[in-house]
Amino acid sequence: MRKSLMDTVTFWEITKYLLKEEHGNNIRITIAELDDMIDKTIRSAAHIAQTVSYEIKQKEESSHDQ
Repeated sequence: MRKSLMDTVTFWEITKYLLKEEHGNNIRITIAELDDMIDKTIRSAAHIAQTVSYEIKQKEESSHDQ
Protein backbone atom coordinates (compact mmCIF):
# COMPACT_ATOMS: atom_id res chain seq x y z
CA MET A 1 0.00 0.00 0.00
CA ARG A 2 2.75 2.46 0.88
CA LYS A 3 4.57 1.86 -2.41
CA SER A 4 1.33 2.52 -4.26
CA LEU A 5 0.84 5.80 -2.39
CA MET A 6 4.42 6.84 -3.07
CA ASP A 7 3.96 6.00 -6.76
CA THR A 8 0.84 8.18 -6.79
CA VAL A 9 2.71 11.08 -5.20
CA THR A 10 5.59 10.73 -7.65
CA PHE A 11 3.27 10.51 -10.65
CA TRP A 12 1.35 13.58 -9.51
CA GLU A 13 4.53 15.64 -9.03
CA ILE A 14 5.65 14.73 -12.56
CA THR A 15 2.20 15.55 -13.94
CA LYS A 16 2.19 18.96 -12.22
CA TYR A 17 5.59 19.76 -13.67
CA LEU A 18 4.50 18.79 -17.18
CA LEU A 19 1.24 20.75 -16.92
CA LYS A 20 3.10 23.87 -15.77
CA GLU A 21 5.57 23.48 -18.62
CA GLU A 22 2.76 23.10 -21.16
CA HIS A 23 0.26 25.69 -19.88
CA GLY A 24 2.24 28.03 -17.62
CA ASN A 25 0.31 30.22 -15.19
CA ASN A 26 -3.02 29.56 -16.92
CA ILE A 27 -3.38 26.26 -15.08
CA ARG A 28 -1.93 27.23 -11.69
CA ILE A 29 -5.32 27.47 -9.86
CA THR A 30 -6.50 24.13 -11.24
CA ILE A 31 -3.23 22.49 -10.18
CA ALA A 32 -3.56 23.94 -6.67
CA GLU A 33 -7.11 22.60 -6.36
CA LEU A 34 -6.14 19.17 -7.67
CA ASP A 35 -3.06 19.16 -5.45
CA ASP A 36 -5.26 19.76 -2.40
CA MET A 37 -7.70 16.98 -3.37
CA ILE A 38 -4.91 14.50 -4.08
CA ASP A 39 -3.17 15.36 -0.81
CA LYS A 40 -6.40 14.74 1.14
CA THR A 41 -6.97 11.46 -0.71
CA ILE A 42 -3.45 10.22 0.00
CA ARG A 43 -3.72 11.17 3.68
CA SER A 44 -7.06 9.37 3.94
CA ALA A 45 -5.68 6.28 2.23
CA ALA A 46 -2.67 6.25 4.56
CA HIS A 47 -4.94 6.58 7.60
CA ILE A 48 -7.18 3.74 6.38
CA ALA A 49 -4.14 1.54 5.74
CA GLN A 50 -2.81 2.21 9.25
CA THR A 51 -6.20 1.47 10.82
CA VAL A 52 -6.62 -1.78 8.91
CA SER A 53 -3.06 -2.84 9.73
CA TYR A 54 -3.65 -2.14 13.43
CA GLU A 55 -6.92 -4.11 13.45
CA ILE A 56 -5.30 -7.08 11.70
CA LYS A 57 -2.45 -7.00 14.22
CA GLN A 58 -4.95 -6.92 17.11
CA LYS A 59 -6.86 -9.90 15.70
CA GLU A 60 -3.65 -11.87 15.22
CA GLU A 61 -2.56 -11.14 18.79
CA SER A 62 -5.94 -12.13 20.22
CA SER A 63 -5.96 -15.38 18.23
CA HIS A 64 -2.47 -16.22 19.53
CA ASP A 65 -3.64 -15.59 23.11
CA GLN A 66 -6.43 -18.16 22.73
